[in-house]
Amino acid sequence: MCIEARRIRFLIERDGLKGARVWVERTLSAYRQAVQSPKSHASKSSYRPLFEASIREFDAWLRRVSPQIKEELEMQVKDIMTPEVDLIDPEASVQAVAQKMRDDDVGAVPVAENDRLVGMVTDRDIVLRAVAEGDMGGATARQVMSPKILY
Repeated sequence: MCIEARRIRFLIERDGLKGARVWVERTLSAYRQAVQSPKSHASKSSYRPLFEASIREFDAWLRRVSPQIKEELEMQVKDIMTPEVDLIDPEASVQAVAQKMRDDDVGAVPVAENDRLVGMVTDRDIVLRAVAEGDMGGATARQVMSPKILY
């Protein structure tokens, strides 16, 4: 296994691909400066080969992942958005809202009245404002929703 491979894998798991790239670029810069500085231990004959191997490995890794990172950075909202969103009526029952969430495999649904967004109902809203209060029978989306959505 290469010298830096484990460290790069750890960084990707911890910080994601972009975060790992930032760390590698900074470390690469520091290593290059250290190897060139006569005052640095990295420039000494016993350490220099280790630093140079790490530099080569970091360079190779950056060349391999740069196209993938560039593609991720160029992603636009339209590439991941849901173009048509189902809305819930404010008078819909909490049970109907919960069934909609289950069927659509989502944790939140927008509540609209007269083509205007008036709130959102999340699974947490249902738990805190209906289930915890013991009001599953007659509660409506309006009663449990989070109002005043800023957009």
